[in-house]
Amino acid sequence: MLRVAVGRAARDPRTVREEFGIANRHASYESLVADPDVDVIYVATPHPMHHDNPILALRAGKQCWFEKPFTMTRRGPRDPPVARERGLFAMEAM
Repeated sequence: MLRVAVGRAARDPRTVREEFGIANRHASYESLVADPDVDVIYVATPHPMHHDNPILALRAGKQCWFEKPFTMTRRGPRDPPVARERGLFAMEAM
């Protein structure tokens, strides 16, 4: 069973919770990634956070999708090494 929670970044978390029957809501990404009932994190924060938030999720042992590129420049890492090191799935969902 896939367990899902809604983070603060959702435009209207109440609507998402009601539409999909999601029980949990978190005020921060730190509390979201610490939730043992969450298996996968979908990161939809503003682009400058698309490196830090996936890394936070992966370090917490969560599979991770992020909707924008992982970095803002070509010099940034192309994939999060922490995912490979921990055997987790990480994907840019462009």
